[in-house]
Amino acid sequence: MPKEVVAKGILVRNDPKEKVANMPLGPDHWKIFLKDAVCPSYILSGSGDMVLTVGQAINSFLAWLKANV
Repeated sequence: MPKEVVAKGILVRNDPKEKVANMPLGPDHWKIFLKDAVCPSYILSGSGDMVLTVGQAINSFLAWLKANV
């Protein structure tokens, strides 16, 4: 399945013990700094009831699924 580019960012860490929002990344995620929203209305998965779009996450650190980096 083709992947869509929804954001541009900087890889910060790929250490599974690194934390984002007080949660360890684990082996499947990398810590990124989101610099630019290509699709600002794209909804990102969050934990709990948190809903966040790419546009809202600009200039934030995120755990990003490494298969999608």
